[in-house]
Amino acid sequence: MDTAPTQPAMVDENEFLAEMRDVEAGTVSVKLLSDPSELEGGRPEFKTANGWRFRVVTEMGVWHHIDAVWSPEGTHLDPWEQRWQSEYKGIRYYDAPRKNTYQLFKLKPSQSIGIEELEGNPPS
Repeated sequence: MDTAPTQPAMVDENEFLAEMRDVEAGTVSVKLLSDPSELEGGRPEFKTANGWRFRVVTEMGVWHHIDAVWSPEGTHLDPWEQRWQSEYKGIRYYDAPRKNTYQLFKLKPSQSIGIEELEGNPPS
């Protein structure tokens, strides 16, 4: 019997980004799976209430970028892997929401000084 090779399971970028929008809106919770010390400089891993897991690169407590995603079914994605360079740009360049990054992830937003601070107003 002739069988065609199967394609590897892939993470659906749109589903993950929709999940992150729900996290931002507060309709889906997220929790830290890693040791809290990873928040200062490391790669803390988070999990949403719906089972999505993702790992963030941090520098001095500041959100830098997502470097890995796992779907609720367990499919893993490294969006920086060479073969995905033309895809998954939404995940690679996803930036945590400035106004509630700390409340959601216990991290500072990636833009350490925004217009609010320059004008003398703290970010809301």
